[in-house]
Amino acid sequence: MNAREIRVGTKLEFEIINSIGSKIDQSFKSELIDIVSDMEIIISYPINESRLMFISVGTKIRVSFLHEIEGGLSFTGVITSKEKNDTQVLLHITIGEDFKEIQRRNYFRPECNLKSEYRLSKEADVTGKETVNDVRYKKTITQNISSCGACILIDENMPIYSVIDLIVWLTDKRSIKMKYRVIRSIKFTYGNVKKYEIGLYLEDMTQFDQDILVKYITDNVIV
Repeated sequence: MNAREIRVGTKLEFEIINSIGSKIDQSFKSELIDIVSDMEIIISYPINESRLMFISVGTKIRVSFLHEIEGGLSFTGVITSKEKNDTQVLLHITIGEDFKEIQRRNYFRPECNLKSEYRLSKEADVTGKETVNDVRYKKTITQNISSCGACILIDENMPIYSVIDLIVWLTDKRSIKMKYRVIRSIKFTYGNVKKYEIGLYLEDMTQFDQDILVKYITDNVIV
């Protein structure tokens, strides 16, 4: 696999590493902006609380992302240059090694069948057009959930790369809200009824809800 097999617009997460590959700083969220060659990409500069984080040229990083076919992948690379256009600051990354599969144990996904509600988000879709915000939430079931994704069962098809808001009830009194991107839609028949199994990748959630989700996953995973 090489960089040309990643979709422009893919959400990325990277961390700064030392010479032996150990993490030495916090993780940063970014996005794939352009592909220069098989082993060189351009990504958005990370922002924390509306401030650009200082990251120098020559910094070694480990990048992780979700590929719609291969699943969770990661690679290491080096920041070779920075540039600024009319709207944003960009980082040029040279990929330093082959892509590696992220071990599934890092993303425990307990079966759960939790009561949930969903709607299309108002966020722009992959074409750049803003999706219609369907104010009315629709009921669904979340079949499984992890710290980076989920799977829901619904009655309608959802366009790949569209974004949805999802409310999941972990208990009768506790719910969490997340924003997900659709990465898979599988149609099947349940009796005489058509259903769709929708695979989701986490785009955004509050730290408070994330802490609740991590505790739920930890309490419910059988290792």
